[in-house]
Amino acid sequence: MKIYYAGTPEVPFNKPRAEAEAMIAAGIAFAYVAPAPPARKPDAQFAVHRTTRSKQPFIAASCNSCGSKAQFTGPTAHKTQVFRHCGVTDAVPEHIAEQYAKLRAKWKAPAPQSTEKFPSFELVHF
Repeated sequence: MKIYYAGTPEVPFNKPRAEAEAMIAAGIAFAYVAPAPPARKPDAQFAVHRTTRSKQPFIAASCNSCGSKAQFTGPTAHKTQVFRHCGVTDAVPEHIAEQYAKLRAKWKAPAPQSTEKFPSFELVHF
């Protein structure tokens, strides 16, 4: 059990429980209670980026306090997606939502690739 002497609260030490309880009962020492860790202050940051290949826009969110990261994409990502971190929920900020909506409106999805040039899979070969 962790205790400290009455005159030195800044120097806690460990003792077996029975011995520590006896010292506490005699008034020589007190039970040590560790201080609560400082509360994390949420620090979310949002930005709009584009993918490397298709140039599709996406919203990137990160928190410097807890290290959480997220990416959102899709036609309504700026309206429906939220970023959960540090025990809080943050929606996409208005200025980021506007940037994303503009880039999303300009973006054109790439045409799907044809699979005709690839041979079909058949079990006859096995």
